[in-house]
Amino acid sequence: MACIAGFALAHPALCQTADRTFEEASIAFIHTYMERWSSSNPEALAYMDEVFPDKAIYFNQTFGHAALMRAKRHFAERWPLRRFVVRNDNLSVSCDQQHLCTVWGLVDWHCRSPERYAEATGTSVFAFQVQDGQVVLDEDGFVIARGQILPRNAAAAPVAPAEYSNPDIPKLRQAFYDDLAGRNWITKWLSAQQPFSGIARSQGPASARDLIDSNGFDMPYAVFQSDQGPIACMMTDKRPMPPPGETVHVRGSVAIFIDQTMYLSHCSFG
Repeated sequence: MACIAGFALAHPALCQTADRTFEEASIAFIHTYMERWSSSNPEALAYMDEVFPDKAIYFNQTFGHAALMRAKRHFAERWPLRRFVVRNDNLSVSCDQQHLCTVWGLVDWHCRSPERYAEATGTSVFAFQVQDGQVVLDEDGFVIARGQILPRNAAAAPVAPAEYSNPDIPKLRQAFYDDLAGRNWITKWLSAQQPFSGIARSQGPASARDLIDSNGFDMPYAVFQSDQGPIACMMTDKRPMPPPGETVHVRGSVAIFIDQTMYLSHCSFG
């Protein structure tokens, strides 16, 4: 986070005030966003129509405005009763010179569809890039607890970026659980993008799952068994699974641990 150099030297107090203003505006925006997304479909979709520009990145895909609104409408119609609550104690924000602010945090959600007799509850990590505290240029995130709200002390500890492989899994797992009260774990852990490259065994087609994440998108993943515990490979596209017992090379970024399972984002195998 920084201001224009000359202005910062001449007026450091004003520069810091400006930075804080955009940080505060972006955090306030996220709270409003989640509140409006929790409202009735007409109100929620009208708000989304206002805050997304002609083109935006939405869960690692570039969408035109009309396509993005179709995705939002699909989710809203699938889950007409929604409640999204941001955890204030897990919010982090960073702004650049152009007032583009990245906001990380945790959101607890509860969605219902009386018509389908369906209900879903969970906790997700979210990451938004907000321009001038008003416009969403990038929305991303992933589910870290499904079927229950993640306990508030289940946070992650930071680990320095490095290249990791199978022997490193125990220390990664230990680092993750060491400091459960870390306030800025989202910024430090997820932004580190710890790359992993290791060996695991396929459990066959039965290990391939296709879930719907908290924004209505397919979330395909497969679980492999390594010598240091299960590895959940979260993929962008479905892939056929190797036969049970076949050794595969798994690559991805260490996202999170749940119990003994290591979750890899942007994962591939072969």
